[in-house]
Amino acid sequence: MKKMLLLLVSGLLIVCMAGSAMAFSAQIYTSPSGEHAIDNPINMTAGETKIVYLGGTQIESNFLNKDFTWIGDVTGATSGASTSQLTITVPGSSFKPNSSSYIDPRPITIHLDEDAPEGASYSIRIGASYGSEEGLYQDSVVSRIIRSVPEFPTIALPVAAVIGLVFIFGRKKEGL
Repeated sequence: MKKMLLLLVSGLLIVCMAGSAMAFSAQIYTSPSGEHAIDNPINMTAGETKIVYLGGTQIESNFLNKDFTWIGDVTGATSGASTSQLTITVPGSSFKPNSSSYIDPRPITIHLDEDAPEGASYSIRIGASYGSEEGLYQDSVVSRIIRSVPEFPTIALPVAAVIGLVFIFGRKKEGL
């Protein structure tokens, strides 16, 4: 009985403390219309740049038309890769939602350097934050994995060579 009471009281405390500190739901889109959310992981080739857009839903009315601070970080990289090989550029001015469901029309660029090793993975965070945790506070961050994939010729040439060798050796066995 004591454990049940303790669990109930602690649950109520958590709900009461959450209050205005609840985050809005953020998403990264491939277009400013918000038709397609970007996949996870995001596959990129070395030297590629992707354009994405930040949107949010369930933004509380007391946070509308407020200046949110952009968040765009590379938080980690696999061994052999460096966080400096991936760059996230957010718009210069603030994220300022004007409705409870809002997509900022200004692009965010994600650029993977030419020297990024194939197969490397990078962790990123893109989002927006308003206020301080002590007062009115609302934020949301979307985390994604960026995966460096090989370019088409790196895969296609060896596959074509193997198919060609199978064809040549198959014809030799037939005596042609």
